[in-house]
Amino acid sequence: MLTGLRASDAPILQRLCGADMRLFLRLGALLQAHLAVTEPALAALQATPGGKALIADRRLQDATAASFPALLAEHAGDSGLALLDEAGGAEPGWRVLAIADEVGNPLLAAMAGPAAGRGAGDVIEAEVIHAEALPALSELAATLAPALRGPIEGLLQARADDQRAAALEQLRYATPPLYLVGELMPMLLADGAELVRERAISLLVAAGAHIAVVDLIRALQRKDEAALTRLGEVLSTLPDQQRDLAIAALVAHVARGHATPALVGLCQRLAEHLVRFRGLDRLLELLLPTRISLISLVRALQEYDAERVEGTLRRHLGEG
Repeated sequence: MLTGLRASDAPILQRLCGADMRLFLRLGALLQAHLAVTEPALAALQATPGGKALIADRRLQDATAASFPALLAEHAGDSGLALLDEAGGAEPGWRVLAIADEVGNPLLAAMAGPAAGRGAGDVIEAEVIHAEALPALSELAATLAPALRGPIEGLLQARADDQRAAALEQLRYATPPLYLVGELMPMLLADGAELVRERAISLLVAAGAHIAVVDLIRALQRKDEAALTRLGEVLSTLPDQQRDLAIAALVAHVARGHATPALVGLCQRLAEHLVRFRGLDRLLELLLPTRISLISLVRALQEYDAERVEGTLRRHLGEG
């Protein structure tokens, strides 16, 4: 299935557009009309005056697979571009502008398989985290309103990438509260499928996540240590619900075995809120076996609630 570049691929689109802000904004307008462009197609469009004229043509956003050839002939008839709809292999509700060589290409199909871009370890990890999350989320789902319960149950039952993506899209339309998105964080971060990650970002935005929290999720997905360091100042000033969501993401990331000094440093910046977070015990339990120094983090936490921190450390160090 060709999906093209979406809003969650804004950094890629910005890189491809370079200094051409008008083109960047035009692509955003096309996305609003549910028309995405693949990276090879965008490169082909930028390479010729006819291609640039085609993407600037306002009729493009309303074009269909049937009407597109005539529009293409006006501007770039020899460019080998095709507009795909659901019948042509695009995601339901979307149109994708691609080059002809992408359509039905077996190499792209192989790359887009269930384990595309993921090693066997990543697939196993996602399955393990899914299994661990299932009981708690199933209990939570039973307490939710039907509009939220249905998508959550669908997500828990889904196995294929497109099924999980569809469940997240359905959940996005139900506008879930932030606490519920936080409960889903282990599953969202463990999923290596690009389509699912894209839907997860859309879900965060729909639920009202602050842009800094969205940037945090992206940084965790990319394992971008520098971004974690930069985000500390902004995240520490956010409202409680936003910080809850950010910390839930950090705990989920550590649970996957991805503890780093930058992540611990970010936890230290969030110490005032973290010390009241219900997942503090779990976070320290996960961090203690690592070789990362926790001295500064522990001291920062003790400034706000020394008794709780000491009790947690005693339990996990076998002294209490």
